[in-house]
Parts: sequence; structure tokens; C-alpha cells
Amino acid sequence: MDGILIINGVADTVARDIHDLAAMPEIEGGEWVEAPSGTVFAGYRYEGGEFIAPEPEASEPEPLAPVISDRQFFQALASPPYGIITTQEALDAVKTGEIPSVMQAVIDGMPAEQQFAATMVLAGGTEFVRDNPLVNIFGQSQGMDADAIDDFWRFAAGL
Repeated sequence: MDGILIINGVADTVARDIHDLAAMPEIEGGEWVEAPSGTVFAGYRYEGGEFIAPEPEASEPEPLAPVISDRQFFQALASPPYGIITTQEALDAVKTGEIPSVMQAVIDGMPAEQQFAATMVLAGGTEFVRDNPLVNIFGQSQGMDADAIDDFWRFAAGL
């Protein structure tokens, strides 16, 4: 059995494998209760004679890298869970600057005066900047909102 010190309804201290709960030191404002060995940990709530595990804390997303390489960008586009372009298109984009067909379709749909600049960024860029408007234009063409684009960016930065 374990002795659990409860303070303000929360398991504060856990004494493992005790044999006599009455022998535990008195703590002002605290109460010792017993629990099966190894089943309760500090931070558990104690309500109505039951121990309740704390809710897991929501973790912060990884910081967003402002820049990723062309290799990371095109590899992420070709990799699961995205699969937006083929692996051959990713290789061609990195090796020769060939623009994948799904991206070329987006460029073709842009105003004529913006197409050359967009083509130069995609065909000649060796790194991609998250704040470049072309990133959002392409992401939105794939049904991504800003959070989904950020998730893609984090995924790519990890490659």
C-alpha cells in the first residue's frame, strides 16, 4: 500500500510501500489516505474517496521556422501525409527547377503580371520563406488554412 498526503484535494506527497498509515507524520492542512501501491502519483485530485488523474497539459506547437530549404519544401509536398506532388516531381523541382504540375496550375491562374515572379520563386529558389504570399496562395489552393500551412511548414522543417 502507498500513503498519499492530500492537501487541498490534491495528492501532494506519495510514500510508497508503507505498512502503517497511522505512523505517517501529521502535516498541518493535510490528510494521509491509502491507495494500492503504484497507482497514484503527486498531482492527482482526490474527490469523494476517489483519485482522479490530472488532465494532460496541452503542448505548445513547435516554433515555426521562418525559412525552409527547397529540398525540405518539395520533399514535404511529396511525403505522407501530404502527397500533393509525386516523388519524381519533387526530385525534378530540386534538381532542375521543374515546377510540379499542381503548382504550375496555381501560377497559371494568377494575374499575368504576377506569373513571372511566382515562376522565378518556385523554379529558382533555394529556400522558401513562410511569410511569402505565394506560400499562402498555394496552401489555400490545396484547401489549407493558416494553421494547416503552419503544420505543413513544421513538418517540412523537420525533414
